[in-house]
Amino acid sequence: MEKLKIQVLVDNNTYIDRYFVGEPAVSYYIEIDGNRIL
Repeated sequence: MEKLKIQVLVDNNTYIDRYFVGEPAVSYYIEIDGNRIL
């Protein structure tokens, strides 16, 4: 039997440095039948 689990990981913090500009990001953590994907 397949079991699917999805989690959304979000980072809305943007730290602006003198040389770098931050951007918001999103990642998905997926588990299905013991396999994990990020």
